[in-house]
This record gives sequence, structure tokens and C-alpha cells, in this order.
Amino acid sequence: MEKRVQQYFDYVKEKFGLDRYRLERYSFDRKVNMFRETEYTLVMEWLPNHLENHKDLDMNPPGTAVIEMGIHDWKTKSVIFVQGKTYAKSGVSFPDSSKSAIIKWMEKETGLTYGNHFQLKEEEEGSYRFEACIHGIPTYPPGEMEIQFDQGGHLTYFSINGHFPKDEQMKKESFHLSLNDIQDQINEQLKLVQIPSTTNNQWNSVYAIEEMFIANDQKKTIPFMSFENEKPVVNVNCVMNWNTPLEGRIERKEIDSPKGITAEQAFSNEPSPDLAPITREEQDACIKAALQFFRQEYPEDQGEWILHHLYREDGYIIAVAKRKTDFVTLIHRKLVLFIDPDTFQVMNFIDNGELLQMYNTFQQSNAIHVSKNEALEKLQNHFQITPYYVYDVNQGRYVLCGKLDCQYGVNRATGEVIHLHEI
Repeated sequence: MEKRVQQYFDYVKEKFGLDRYRLERYSFDRKVNMFRETEYTLVMEWLPNHLENHKDLDMNPPGTAVIEMGIHDWKTKSVIFVQGKTYAKSGVSFPDSSKSAIIKWMEKETGLTYGNHFQLKEEEEGSYRFEACIHGIPTYPPGEMEIQFDQGGHLTYFSINGHFPKDEQMKKESFHLSLNDIQDQINEQLKLVQIPSTTNNQWNSVYAIEEMFIANDQKKTIPFMSFENEKPVVNVNCVMNWNTPLEGRIERKEIDSPKGITAEQAFSNEPSPDLAPITREEQDACIKAALQFFRQEYPEDQGEWILHHLYREDGYIIAVAKRKTDFVTLIHRKLVLFIDPDTFQVMNFIDNGELLQMYNTFQQSNAIHVSKNEALEKLQNHFQITPYYVYDVNQGRYVLCGKLDCQYGVNRATGEVIHLHEI
């Protein structure tokens, strides 16, 4: 096994010119991607040779090279030379740092094709940022690549994050949706939203569009937040109702840190335990555990919480509950329960209620001077429909959609059309 790992060390040392460096430490990492695949990477920290007495394990000194590589595809996931300082010799450099030269290197490094799989998003002196696309149309969930280099053209930073489409997941289509085609969806997505304003310490009632994706053929809609969690999620949507509370409180236990990934797991490509399905029996047991939890910890909140969804993470089943509300708000009251999958006991929980206490003194704006229809009319010139290729989990490919969005809203009390970022 040591010989297999050494191959990666040798490859990285030669590729990035790390003759003046020594390997200080390394570890394996594992994650589940959107395609329900387990990805293993090798993370290496290389220190410059002249820093022989560095003892601070929590702080890497300038010039340290932190490099992450895919175990099975041998592709570089990230390169960070701390504080943009590099002592690499004959490593990756760009005597010609023009856009075309950088794109050529990115194509060779990633196996992606410019224009088909990625496109330029932002260009600054010494850096380029690219985004995932399909034939020039951005994708969702997004993918992003960034590269930086110093004045001498030496690589100081590279990263690839998110998702980039594979050829077999792509099907080129012509976008033909228009705002006139989706007036019903616009009307449906215009919501009355409660937005806190720290300027006047009150909740503003604003008519605003809840973003969504509409399929090019209008046969399907995809909520904007449907990719909030990349792990397999089981939707529950069960109201927590009870007749009598329970005495006592749960005994909160410390949540164990994830165990380190072994070389054997990484090289054998062992599927992540987070991919294991949550059976019907396990779902029922989690609902029962959550109900008991609420009867103990929130006995006065009968019928006020909805157990929203379940998923696996780091050896636990995570249960997410949300507070019921009669209105849409940008800030939701939420509870996250850590459930032991063997005993189905709630081991610990996180309540964002404390974070929301700062809004407890905010006044509610009850004035109603503008109806929804009036707000709809005021915003007609601000609605946007933008083409995106959105990944459809059921079809296993990207589907051309229009993203319905609007940067403006209408204050229900004043009728003023306002930019949402200015509230």
C-alpha cells in the first residue's frame, strides 16, 4: 500500500516542481457528489526545505504547497501555495499568461473542452475564473474553476469545485422559453416574503419572486433549493403532533468526529456509508425518535414543527425539522437532530433559534396598501428568464430550463419597487 501512495507523492513532486520541498503530512478524504458517486482524494502538505523548525501544525507558513488529487482519476483538484508564495522549481508556469494559453492548459489539465464544458466567468490581472456550461449555457448546480499565478507566471493557486457535465449527460437543445409563456408560473412564484431590515429594525413585507427552474418544454419545474444537499435525501414532511408532553430532557452526547479514511478504503473505492438507503423501518423509527425529542425539549410547541427530511452523514441519520409559519421568510427557524442509526436515540441537536433572537424585537409591518396583482404589474419589466442546463436526478442528465428570477420586489406597505439587495 505504501508503494501505491508513494506513486502519488512522486507524481506531484515532479509535476509541480517540489524539489525544494518535503512532504510534511498527508491524509485521505471522501465525499459524495451529486451523481451519487463516492469520490476519494489524497491531500498533501509540502513544506519548503528551509523551514526545518516549523512546529505550528495549525498554521502553514507562506510558501507551503497544499495539493489535493483524485485517487482514481489522478486529476488535480486543488493547488494552494500559501499566501501566493512559491519556491517551486521547474513546476507549472505560464511564460505566456494570455487567456488562450491559460485555456489550453486548463483543457489539458481537466480533460474538459472550452465552450462545451466550461467558459470564462471573470478575468483579473494574474487570475481567471471559469464556470461550468453546456455549449455556452451555464449549468446548475454550478461548477467553478479558478487559477492564479504570480508576476513571473508561476502557478500559485488552482481549484476545481462543483460539477462539470460529462458528454453522456449532455443533450443540446434550443432555448425558446419566454416570459409570455410562463405568466402562470410567474403569478404562482410571486410570494409575500418577510425580510428583516436592520436599518429600521422591522420586518418588511415584500412581494418577491421565489426562484425556480422551468423546463424548456414546460412539463416540469425544479425548485431552486432542490440541490441544497447532495447526499440522498428522504423527504418526510411529517407534522409533530402529540397529546401529552414528556418530562425530562434528553441527555446530549458529544458528536463523534468523522473517522479518518484509510488507504485501503480509498484504493478499493469503498462506497460511502452515506449512500446507504434509509429504509421505511428506519424512517418510522426516526419519526418516533423526533416526536419523543419534541415532547421533551419543546413540550409547548405541539403541532408547530414539521420533520422535513432525513439523510445520512458521518455515521448518523440527520433529521431536519422546520418551524411551521403562515408566511414566507428568508430566515427559517430550523432544528437539526443527530440520530444514532443503531439505537434511534437523538444524540444531540442544533437549534438556530439563538441566531434569530436578534430579530425578536423587530416590529412587524402590518400595513397593506398594495395587492399581489398590483405588485405583479409593477414588476412586469423586471422579471427575468435565463437559460440554464439543470441536472435532473431522475433522468441522469442535464435538462435545458429557464431560471425565473427577479432582482426587485415591491414593498407591500409603500408600493415602492426596491432592489432586494438594498433592503
